[in-house]
Amino acid sequence: MGRDKALIQVDGTAMAARVAQVLRSVGADPVVAIGGDTAALTDLGLSVVPDDAPGQGPLAAIATALRHVGPQPVLVAPCDLVAPTTSAFLALRDSADDADVRIAAAAEGAGPGRLNYVFGWWRPSALPAVEAALNAGQRAVRDALKRLDVSIVTVDEAALRDADAPEDLPTGGCEER
Repeated sequence: MGRDKALIQVDGTAMAARVAQVLRSVGADPVVAIGGDTAALTDLGLSVVPDDAPGQGPLAAIATALRHVGPQPVLVAPCDLVAPTTSAFLALRDSADDADVRIAAAAEGAGPGRLNYVFGWWRPSALPAVEAALNAGQRAVRDALKRLDVSIVTVDEAALRDADAPEDLPTGGCEER
């Protein structure tokens, strides 16, 4: 993107704040941003925990969240979801299984299709495997998942849409904060 995606406004609200609003609406408490521009995120009303390994990607940020948020499971979401939905977050939170991690997937055809590896429900039991992957030099979330009991939760495909390039943003109503 060439700029901080968390602060890009869609329909007048920064992307990180949009995701945080949906997290709060499904009972996530606290909602914490891992890393990023502390001053700008705080101005958006978010609590910020510095990333333990800045620049090392989302797997390191997930490890930071699991270490700092406490003993409860952590609902993780990327800050650049274009249209976060309560139904997707509730599906992850409420799916009844004991997997270490529940990852969101969009249904394509008969089975789970596109996965969003960062959008998931992580139990504290996942931390040792995440740390082992990081210590082995692995940075991709999917690498850590190979070490864990993972459940796939099907959600609406639109809820997984993220913005990796300017053309991924909805047209009109977008501006940088």
